Amino acid sequence: MRYRVKEGPHRSFRLGNKIEYRFESTRFESLPRRQTTQTTREAKFKYISVVEFYDSKMVYKKKTWQQKLEDSKNFPKTLELEPNFPCYRALKKMGAEPGDSVVLAPPLEVDAIMKKVPKGKLITLREICEKLARKHKTQYCCTLTTGIFIMIAANAAEETKGDTPYWRTLKNTGELNKKYPGGVKRQKRLLEKEGHTIINKGKRLFVKDFEKKLTKM
Repeated sequence: MRYRVKEGPHRSFRLGNKIEYRFESTRFESLPRRQTTQTTREAKFKYISVVEFYDSKMVYKKKTWQQKLEDSKNFPKTLELEPNFPCYRALKKMGAEPGDSVVLAPPLEVDAIMKKVPKGKLITLREICEKLARKHKTQYCCTLTTGIFIMIAANAAEETKGDTPYWRTLKNTGELNKKYPGGVKRQKRLLEKEGHTIINKGKRLFVKDFEKKLTKM
């Protein structure tokens, strides 16, 4: 069975023992009330796509990281920012207001920017989003999907032994990313080899004075 819904990032859940479904968003149309209640408890919503229900006996072949990276279906997409977007709070801190244009850029475009960061230099999610917004002539870029695609690009590079130096991409505050292959310990080791100083703030790791080492895009 298929139901048309709002598009957004892919998520998967299992309901009971018999039905498994996957979806890319959360604002459901034409779903029974019981199912709508169960699913919306599991997710924070937005955007437009397709929900597919499967019998539990059917086999779902999991995509590789490289396949996820190359999946540009429905991207790029430009939307008007709404308060219930998952990335709204992050964009609001950057000065965004409801109605501003926001682009959801494809994973390969995120990966292409990450590839260009030279040795000794760094980039953060903010700089990647700013470059993608300029490219697509929008006011902002979705930080949520871009953050997901950064993680996908990192794992795809590790999976295929690719040339994306993902460890040079940091969170906005200069923090290391625990979702990278090998976690923050491996990222720390790779960054230190390139001359960066890593400092602890509680249990989290950051690059010291990362702002001075940001690459110009």
